[in-house]
Amino acid sequence: MEEAEQSVRGGGELRGVVRISMPTSIGVREIIPRIAPFAAMHPNLHIQVMLADHWQDLVRENIDVAIRLGHLLDSTATSRQIMTISRFILASPAYLRTAGEPRIPEDLQSHRIIAGPASTVPSGWLFTRNGETRVIALEAHFSTDENEGAVAAATAGLGITSTTAWACRRELESGELVALLTDWETQPVPVHAYFPHGSRTRSAGRALIEHLVASLQGEDANASNL
Repeated sequence: MEEAEQSVRGGGELRGVVRISMPTSIGVREIIPRIAPFAAMHPNLHIQVMLADHWQDLVRENIDVAIRLGHLLDSTATSRQIMTISRFILASPAYLRTAGEPRIPEDLQSHRIIAGPASTVPSGWLFTRNGETRVIALEAHFSTDENEGAVAAATAGLGITSTTAWACRRELESGELVALLTDWETQPVPVHAYFPHGSRTRSAGRALIEHLVASLQGEDANASNL
């Protein structure tokens, strides 16, 4: 497969193919809509998006760049933290009418918990306020391997979940979900871009990430220049 490289013509227009991997929720909700201006600048570039919440081998899958949330996953790849995203604790109004609203982090232990890839249920949910830190160990009552599934379960009233601002923006704005324990700070989620080592680090992948970081400046996230 032809790799994407800068063309001498067209003031640095990119050509060929670039493959980018990203989690399903943030890909569909936030990243793909922001790719449109980049695609318009590089009409001869074929952009292939691979949506998956699990880690993919960059070399084996011929991926030019992967966007992943959370702590560093692959020491064999070149990585760069490009931003952090706020985390929310969420439930539907219908669930809260039945089960009541948690007022302090410890109240979560008496609620039904929805676990998704971004929820960190096994290691507990971390809360801070006025220099105090609390880690609340929780047991999942519903679990899914995709964040989109966790948000859907919370919207359906199955319990309380924790996910990123990117994954729940639409439901918060519509009122389908309510943010809980907002007087406590939750642990932000780092976002990393991963590139294969050596010659597989292509200009198109880095250019696409640079475009996305610029697009996200000023959002509910802290973006850093590449």
